[in-house]
Amino acid sequence: MPLLILTGYPCAGKTTRAHQIATYLGERIASTSAKAALRTARVHLINDEALGVSREAYGAAKTEKDARAAFYSAVKRALGPTDFVIADGMNYIKGFRYQLYCEAKAVRSTSCVIHVGAPIPTCRANNDARLASMSPSPSSAEPPTTIPADSPPSANASAPPPPPPYPPSTLDNLIYRYEEPSSLARWDTPLFTVPASDAAPPLDAIWSALVPAS
Repeated sequence: MPLLILTGYPCAGKTTRAHQIATYLGERIASTSAKAALRTARVHLINDEALGVSREAYGAAKTEKDARAAFYSAVKRALGPTDFVIADGMNYIKGFRYQLYCEAKAVRSTSCVIHVGAPIPTCRANNDARLASMSPSPSSAEPPTTIPADSPPSANASAPPPPPPYPPSTLDNLIYRYEEPSSLARWDTPLFTVPASDAAPPLDAIWSALVPAS
């Protein structure tokens, strides 16, 4: 089933969009009158928080490579004939998006890229707000909340807490290295761009692009 690859600057709001998409998919799967295989599909939301990857991992080449490998492996394991996989990460390297695209093709799954757009000042402001809201006592911090990989999200589930911040120098470095998706590249299509001002992604259009009409 489909692979949805999110991409965008760090702190652009990708995880918020990922949860919006996951909630929509869960509701659509539950209400669909399509074939049985689709009615029993599950939604897997994969991100660094679910994998226990720290933001500090992106501050050095070795740990960043390990973080990408863990993300890639988790996506690959989840891909299959019956489930939806939301790859909620920066996915900022075009070659990495190409690898994910190839994995989807290998299992005959459809795929799309969802570019979460936000101006650089907005991303920096989001990161600064997360830094300011961090508890001074690590022991009092609540663990991140993620949608279980083995079931669709509830339609009335509470919004997830914001992901942890990046060290400012790491944030700037990742922004500088970001490679935007292009509709001219086959691995970046179909491409949906979601501006920060939009209340939600184009959910119906995404569904139509990924799920063949029954």
